[in-house]
Amino acid sequence: MTNCQCERNAVIDVFLESLIKYYLMEPLLIKPTEDTPLINIDPDTGEMNFSGNSLPENARLFYEPVINWLDKNNNHPHKQTHFVFNVKVISSSSTKIFFDILNKIDVLHESGRSEVM
Repeated sequence: MTNCQCERNAVIDVFLESLIKYYLMEPLLIKPTEDTPLINIDPDTGEMNFSGNSLPENARLFYEPVINWLDKNNNHPHKQTHFVFNVKVISSSSTKIFFDILNKIDVLHESGRSEVM
C-alpha cells in the first residue's frame, strides 16, 4: 500500500467515525439530586423526561448538556418526540432555561421533522 493510500484510508476512517457520531445520537442521562431533576433523553425512542426539582445553583451550566444535545438532535430527530415534564419545584433561572428548551422543541415540531407529544 502506498503512502497516499494510507493517508486516504485514514481520512476515510475519520470521516466515517464522524458520520457515526453525528447520526447515532447517544442517550443523555443526568441522575437526579435533591435540587436537580432526572433528565433522561433517549434518541432511539424519542422520549424526553424531566422530573424532580429544578433548583441548580447555575441553571445555565446545569442544562448546557441538554441544550447542546437538542441542538445536535434537531437535525435528525426521532419521528415522534414524547416530552414529559414533571418538575415539582422550579427556580426562576430554570424557568428561563426551560423556556429555551421548549422553544427548541417547538421549532422541531413546526419543522415537521418530528411529531411532538
